[in-house]
Amino acid sequence: WDLLGKENKKPVYELIGPVKKRIINAYATGNEIKSYLLEGFKDFKIPHRWENNNSYESLIKLCEEIRSDIGLDGKLMIDSYMSWNSDVCLKMDSLLRKFNISWFEDINTPDDLEELAKLRKQIDTKIAGGEHDMTLKNFIDISKFNSLDIWQPDITWCGGLTAGIKIVKLAEQIKTEVVLHRGGEVWGLHLIKSSYCENLAEIVKINEKENNKLWTNIPKVTDGLINPNDNPGFGVELNEYLIK
Repeated sequence: WDLLGKENKKPVYELIGPVKKRIINAYATGNEIKSYLLEGFKDFKIPHRWENNNSYESLIKLCEEIRSDIGLDGKLMIDSYMSWNSDVCLKMDSLLRKFNISWFEDINTPDDLEELAKLRKQIDTKIAGGEHDMTLKNFIDISKFNSLDIWQPDITWCGGLTAGIKIVKLAEQIKTEVVLHRGGEVWGLHLIKSSYCENLAEIVKINEKENNKLWTNIPKVTDGLINPNDNPGFGVELNEYLIK
């Protein structure tokens, strides 16, 4: 895709299709919410790992602190990274309802499609997942079970941009939301800009420093907004210094 864009002197998003978003909303994933606010982010996702019954109270307290900092308008999401089972998720849904959580991410394990479909009907909060699903076939299976409210394919893991486009088109056919995993990286931004994807790009803060070292011309977040640049291809170049 990068070479095709450079050959045609077009950014990849123009090759994908008509531009659907003038500019893209970004959200920060990590624990340093106060710092991210100072950077201009308005929406946030926090990681949470279940340990024991004390995890309920600690997460309630954390959500109270975050809502106090960001107010009621900003999006707040929680990534359990497969540490919550269905029973934990059911209780969290009840305990955290007042915090208006946009979604719970990676509940149970990604292959437990039947259980996820059952759980969806039992809670009010949306269930998101899909970063661990590596091919279009996996998302076809997810669609058959209707397991997730929000699909989160990762362009670098699901089979590349071509597979990502097919997954997004499938989601559009069945009217399922798509919020790309690590969508704030350049390959994700181009797909978000010219597809059915939700207008929301994830910036994983622990990866940001290394990405900035690896590539030149990386798009930056300003006031919670981001856009791919208009250079041909993905618009970035490998930092030659790293391969000397």
